Amino acid sequence: GSCIAASSNVFCEWLVKQRPEDSLHLQNLQLYFFGVVLNAMTLFYKVVAEPSSPIHGPGGFLAGYTFYVWLIVFLGSISGIAISATLKFADNIVLIF
Repeated sequence: GSCIAASSNVFCEWLVKQRPEDSLHLQNLQLYFFGVVLNAMTLFYKVVAEPSSPIHGPGGFLAGYTFYVWLIVFLGSISGIAISATLKFADNIVLIF
């Protein structure tokens, strides 16, 4: 398990440092593209396959989102930007320690 995690971290660092002139946000889009696509496909499947899904309710996609959920989403996005900046300007070892 740790070998797979280390390999993915090295690959992400290689992707980020391959074109250092690109902006951090463009590189984030490149890194997270497949995650967004796979999550969108999962959401589409739930919409089609589960008619009782909360997405069909009055709140729609954002049903059940409270202040604390938004706080966690915000903190997760800040964490992602911090990790990308560390990979771009430092090294993978710095990220671990």
